[in-house]
Formats: sequence, C-alpha cells, structure tokens
Amino acid sequence: ANVARWDIHKNQQLLLEAISKLKKKELNIFCLLVGSNINYHNKELIKITDGFNLNKENFLLLDHVYDINYLMQEIDLFVLSSLGEGMPNVIGEAMINGTPCVSSDVGDCSYVIGNTGWVFESNNIEQLTHSIVSAYKIRNDKKEWQNKKNDCFIRISNNFSIKKMIDAYEILWSK
Repeated sequence: ANVARWDIHKNQQLLLEAISKLKKKELNIFCLLVGSNINYHNKELIKITDGFNLNKENFLLLDHVYDINYLMQEIDLFVLSSLGEGMPNVIGEAMINGTPCVSSDVGDCSYVIGNTGWVFESNNIEQLTHSIVSAYKIRNDKKEWQNKKNDCFIRISNNFSIKKMIDAYEILWSK
C-alpha cells in the first residue's frame, strides 16, 4: 500500500511500474493507493495504470481513509516511493501498527526504518522491485514476518514516542 496525495513528488508511478514488473514475474501482488485525488476519475493516474497493463485485479484506489491506523493494520507492506521527504509521519504510522516498510532513501526514512524494513535509492525501479520481492519472500514465513512486524512496532515505540521526543527536547533546550 501507499498513502500519499497524488503528486509527481510522491512518485506513485514508480510503485505502479514495480507492480507491473512483479505481475510479469507472476507474483501475487495487490497494490492499494490511498490519498487526495487518488481515484478512478484521475485521468493521469488511470493512463499510467493502463500504460503498465494493470487492471482492477492488481490495484485499488481510495481517495480518502478516515482511520489510517485501521488501514495500516490491514495491509502487509507499506511502500513510500517519494522523490523527496523530510520525516514522513506515514512511515511511523505504518510501523507503530506493525506494518513493515519499503521506502526510497529520502529525508529521515532510512533512520526511522532502521533495520526493520527495506530502503532503496530514490527513483530506482530495480532496487524498489528487489525490495518488494525480499519482503514478499519473508512474508511467506509466518514466524519471520511476525518478528519483522514486532520489530517495527518496537523501533517506533522505543525511539519515536511522545515521551522520547519531550525528553530529547528538554535535553536540547536545557543546555
């Protein structure tokens, strides 16, 4: 899944290209795109999906979701394919819900993910596809996948909790 507004910088086209490549490898992959202007009326988006020979069996488009935590709990893998970010909250939202992430190496994504997921060079289709395949293989081992999910939750809980941020703020400003 990918949660982001429809924008060239969010680079959903790269994710759709990866889904197309994985479909050709006959992997059972389904992609959920969620965000502002992500819908079947978006002619640019539909042109891209058609160009990659994707159909409604391969993806679902949702313009808005009210309960992002529920969504994150229901998906297997979160993919951020952005060309640029600062520290995207959506990575933390996925991980606190136990959802492993694949992300382009932009902003603080690799720092937030740590060793709990996969990070690829921005806009690199081969690395993105490889990362998704790596996750797919681990997903087939229930115990290993559950460990990966637990690691995501623990990393966010231990390093990015409100208490942790307040403590860091107090240390910074007490000097």
